[in-house]
Amino acid sequence: EVRGRALKRIRRRMARGEYGDVHRLVVQTFMSKRVMLEKEAMELVKSSARKFPDCGVAEPKTANELAAFFQSVNKEIGDGGVGYAKLARLGIEDPKAPKASAEDREASKGPDIYWGLQSVKDDIKDKKGELAKLMDSKQYSDAELFLFKLILEELCTVGGRGKEGLLDYNDGINLYSKVQPKALKPESSQYCIDRLVAEGWLNTIVDRKGRNNKHTSERLTLGVRSMIDLQLFVSDTWPKEELCCVWQHNWLFKWIPAPAGGGLAAETDDEEDADQGNAGEDDAVGGGGQQGIEGGKDADKSQEE
Repeated sequence: EVRGRALKRIRRRMARGEYGDVHRLVVQTFMSKRVMLEKEAMELVKSSARKFPDCGVAEPKTANELAAFFQSVNKEIGDGGVGYAKLARLGIEDPKAPKASAEDREASKGPDIYWGLQSVKDDIKDKKGELAKLMDSKQYSDAELFLFKLILEELCTVGGRGKEGLLDYNDGINLYSKVQPKALKPESSQYCIDRLVAEGWLNTIVDRKGRNNKHTSERLTLGVRSMIDLQLFVSDTWPKEELCCVWQHNWLFKWIPAPAGGGLAAETDDEEDADQGNAGEDDAVGGGGQQGIEGGKDADKSQEE
């Protein structure tokens, strides 16, 4: 009789899709890794479901089923739950960037798709401390956060030195002199940037055609973690016409090479109109209503021999 009641409770829990051990294991893994490709996320949920079969979580077979599972997670950890974060889907479209392998080049004709944790601290009023709160880190000083914002400005705005999301590594370090109220030392600036790269906020690539095609150059670009967690920060900090990046349908990230002024907004609007027919499909797999998510792309190798 006791066993029968327990089985009934399990069946009711399965029918309701309640938050259980499978969901907890997935969240714990994301708290550690922060970001992963969609195919990796799919395998994570499948292996977690097999590990805890009594939870009754079906192994997802499609992107829609994976998104449905993550929506059930978000009800527990997001705005309607503990208010910690939510799992968000991000597409990154950069036709210049090579795929990681021949298999990826063959299999993927669309954007690279990621899932990652996104802070739900969207209603922050204290603009001065907003970046620190969004990054949810006590490990960065005010000066280091100021430096990171300068780097974001260089990368994400049409007036910055970062072209199409690429900033020379040394130029990033040299921003130490602009930090207020007191400049950082060069070595402190480099240490901060290296930590931002290690934690996924920035990414580094090697541009073999850099510095007037004479030298190999290391470049900084946005990490996927920033593309997910700092979307609202970037969009709220700089006007749309000043940005050289866009999150189409709130999930598809693109670098837009356009001049300052009306050109960027016009191109963005045209692309969004052209893509409108695909918006329903994006929503179905969890993209349209979510903001999204590793870190930046490889160097532009289209000119390489």
